[in-house]
Amino acid sequence: MKILLASIGTQGDMEPFLAIGEKLQHRGHEVMYLFPAQYCSLVPKDCKSFDMSEKFDQLVESEDGKVLMGGKIGFFKKIRSQQILFSI
Repeated sequence: MKILLASIGTQGDMEPFLAIGEKLQHRGHEVMYLFPAQYCSLVPKDCKSFDMSEKFDQLVESEDGKVLMGGKIGFFKKIRSQQILFSI
């Protein structure tokens, strides 16, 4: 089976996906990763990796991106930010 593991965030967010990918690979699956560009170097050499564009990083770091990804933000503010981000 071909499996794509994708994650955004910090290196600490990538590491659990790398551990899962290692286990899946040992079970015979073809594992690929989709990470922000700065973390693609963490991917094992025998696996394919794809990097997210800089535009994606900028989107996540924007005010609306932070609202959508954040925790204790009001529901309606998240809906508004989601509409703005998906209209880009």
